[in-house]
Amino acid sequence: QGGGVFRVRGKDVTKVFDVSGIEAFSSGGESGLLSIAVRGDSFYLAYTLHTFPEGDNTATTVIVNEYTRRFKLLRNVASIGFPTSWHHGGTLGFDEKGSLYLSTGDGEGRDPQNLAQDRRALQGKILRFDVSDNDPKPEVVARGLRNPWKFSVDQRGRMFIGDVGGIWREEINLIADLYSSSV
Repeated sequence: QGGGVFRVRGKDVTKVFDVSGIEAFSSGGESGLLSIAVRGDSFYLAYTLHTFPEGDNTATTVIVNEYTRRFKLLRNVASIGFPTSWHHGGTLGFDEKGSLYLSTGDGEGRDPQNLAQDRRALQGKILRFDVSDNDPKPEVVARGLRNPWKFSVDQRGRMFIGDVGGIWREEINLIADLYSSSV
């Protein structure tokens, strides 16, 4: 969460990259380095920046960037704004076909802006990116999520999503077929 990326080989642990030096990087609470995914020679990192629009000290942007193995920035895959410093989601992962997925939270508790249900918004969703495209656009795979903090894709193309519930309950959602799902 603090921004460090480490390589572990046996008992040897080496810091290889640190996003905390990026201007406006924010950590603590539900912010920071949220997830790392690796595909081929590329690393994908999801992390948060505080954006501070006009007097607001809580607005946050989730950034997904692609880096080389030596952590040279290749491109920005996504920049998604959130109204608060919590409920970002932020998990990254690949499916068997090589598509990159990002979970996004609703950006605030109880979703007063109805972002998770809004088909035009990117918050409260599972998003898919074709990273083989030079300019990957987000495709909404699932919507209506509160704060999907973890997910896993199995070899059958199913996604299991851990979503934060209210005070007393947590939620697990299943997308039975990532490739035929429509939202």
